[in-house]
Amino acid sequence: MQQLEEKYMSFCEENWPSEPFRKVFSSLTSILQFVVPFFVIAFCYICVSIKLNDRARAKPGSKTSKREETDRERKRRTNRMLIAMVAIFGVSWLPLNIVNVVDDFYSDANSWSYYKFCFFMSVSYTHLDVAPRPS
Repeated sequence: MQQLEEKYMSFCEENWPSEPFRKVFSSLTSILQFVVPFFVIAFCYICVSIKLNDRARAKPGSKTSKREETDRERKRRTNRMLIAMVAIFGVSWLPLNIVNVVDDFYSDANSWSYYKFCFFMSVSYTHLDVAPRPS
């Protein structure tokens, strides 16, 4: 890190030994922070969905049409919730990762007039609390 001074502010910036090293670090960070968790979450939720569907099919006894419809609706709601969880993770973390990769691979991005705004919005969006609060 190095401290930089500009007009009315000072800030710290990463000081890399070489540009390729910075790009490798950026790529690995994005992969480990976003890509791997996204696919792990998606895979786990697909496994949960398959297991729940198999369990529902394996229930003994005859099913009435009302009970079949209730089971189908329950499966639909569960699958929507599982898909929503993966989508929320993706939508929450993708903007920040895009901004960071653009910054690391296109160093002129810092001079764009809206870069700092985009960075602020992506960081703010990542920290949104979407979980319901207990009453």
